[in-house]
Amino acid sequence: MTNQAQQPSGGPNCLTVMAVLILVTLVVMLVLGVLAWNAAGAKFSDIQRGLEDFGKSITEIPQNIAKSVEEALKSETRASVEMERLVLTSVQPMGQLVTVSNQYAEPNISVSVQDGFLGLCGSTVNHVVEGTVEAGLDLYQVEAIDIVHDEATDSWVLQLPPTELTSCRIDYIRQYERSFTLCRKDWDEYRLLAESVVLPKIRDEALAEGILSKAEEEARFTLGSFLRALTGSSNVRIEFRNGLAAEYPASCTRELPEGWIFDEESDSWLKE
Repeated sequence: MTNQAQQPSGGPNCLTVMAVLILVTLVVMLVLGVLAWNAAGAKFSDIQRGLEDFGKSITEIPQNIAKSVEEALKSETRASVEMERLVLTSVQPMGQLVTVSNQYAEPNISVSVQDGFLGLCGSTVNHVVEGTVEAGLDLYQVEAIDIVHDEATDSWVLQLPPTELTSCRIDYIRQYERSFTLCRKDWDEYRLLAESVVLPKIRDEALAEGILSKAEEEARFTLGSFLRALTGSSNVRIEFRNGLAAEYPASCTRELPEGWIFDEESDSWLKE
C-alpha cells in the first residue's frame, strides 16, 4: 500500500496573509516617509522665509536710520522757520519805533514884514518857539529775509532799515514885542511865518548833532533786549542797512504860508 504525504492545512492562506502584511507595512512606511519629507520641507521653507525676513530687516536698518535723521532734521527746520516767523510777527506790529527825541528852544525868532506904501504898514514881532525832532525806525519794512538764524550756534541776526527822522513839530510858540503900527495886522500869519523858519532850523540842528546815529544805538539796545527775551538766545546781533531815507516826513518839510515870500536883500517877508 502506497502512503501519500499530507500537506498541512491552511498553508497557502498563511503565506497570503504574510504577504499582505508586508505590503501594508511597506505602504505605511512609504506614507510616513512622504509625510515626514513634507513636514521637513515645510519646516525648511519656514526657516528660509525667516532668514529672508531677517536679511530684509538688516538691509532696511540704514534706510530707517536715514529716514529718522531726515525726519528729525525736517522737524528742526520746521521749528526754526516757525521761530523766525514768530520774530517777524513780533517785530512788525511795533510799527514806527521812535528811539530818540530831541527838544529845542528858540527864544528870539523875529519876523519882520514890509507892507503898504513905502513900508508904512510894516511891522516886526518876536517869538519864543519850542520844538521837538524825533528819529527812529519803520519796522514795517522788516521782512523774513532780514532775519537770519544759525542753528549750530543758536545765533540771531536782525537786519534793519536805516534810521530816519520820524517827525518834527512845534510844541509851543509865544509872540512878544510887537512893533507899533497904524495898520490892521493878522498876527497869526506872523506866527505861521515863525514856525516855517524854526521847523527846518531845528531839523537841521538835530541832524548835525547826530540824531540818526543816536537812534541806531537806542534801537540796537531796545530790539536786542527784546529778541534775547523772545528767542532765549544770548547771541543776538542787530545790523542796519546802508543808505538814508529818500525824503523827510511831511511834518519836517513845512512850507511857507500861501502868498508869502522871503526877500533876502531886505531880510524881511513880503506878501504877494
